[in-house]
Amino acid sequence: MKKLIYLLAFVVAGLCYACHDITVGYLIVGETAGYPNDTMIVITKAENELQRVKNIEASFYLESQEIQDRIEELDNQIDNIKNSDEYWDDELWFEADEDDFWDDPDAWEKLTAKVDEKYGITPLQTELDELSLKLNNLATEMGIESLEILKKDIETWKNKVDYKLPYLSSEIDGVKGTAILYFRVVDVKSDNSENAAKFMDYVEVKGHGQISVKYNPEVPVGTYLLTLEVENEGRSKIIEDVFTVILKDVPEEAPIPMPDE
Repeated sequence: MKKLIYLLAFVVAGLCYACHDITVGYLIVGETAGYPNDTMIVITKAENELQRVKNIEASFYLESQEIQDRIEELDNQIDNIKNSDEYWDDELWFEADEDDFWDDPDAWEKLTAKVDEKYGITPLQTELDELSLKLNNLATEMGIESLEILKKDIETWKNKVDYKLPYLSSEIDGVKGTAILYFRVVDVKSDNSENAAKFMDYVEVKGHGQISVKYNPEVPVGTYLLTLEVENEGRSKIIEDVFTVILKDVPEEAPIPMPDE
């Protein structure tokens, strides 16, 4: 009986030891693991890019000053007419009270057009539309997708320069595992091995595989291909050549003053 008890105790102890050796959790790196956009352009001197986009805005306003002044003038004329009591007290508006007026789904639009024609708004609006189109065409010719986008770009670069913000990629897709997952850059490929080694000092991985490149990296321009390692408790995987960073120089430009400066 004692031998049986000792044997059972030995078996249980062995099982416990074996369980202790098993790594809990999992780490899966799919075949398509990577980034939605696997290339990031990094400007080596962000202040030069800020000045470049600000100069584009200033050049646009200098080229279009007369057009914009006329657009503002037309807007004011139209607003003054539409805000007048005479415009809204006109007898034409009473057509909306007729029994069959709303049978036509375009009735209100047609009535407004009739009143606008009577008070001279129509030719003003036609000229305004033509000038707005001309302004958009000028922007396109200068490589501006839209003024709104350009202003957002200026704000983005201004914040980067003011706060020396790093360049950040999106998070990686196709990597799953038991938390906590740790990512790091284990290799950088470039045409110049010395430059690749220098670049290692300026790149790191944050969060769930988010590539971060320091502000104004002092590394020669070129293309840098990154290999990452991801690990959690007891497991690790290598993700080769998964992300590309292109370092780009932007020439310094003298500031172009805005028209109102």
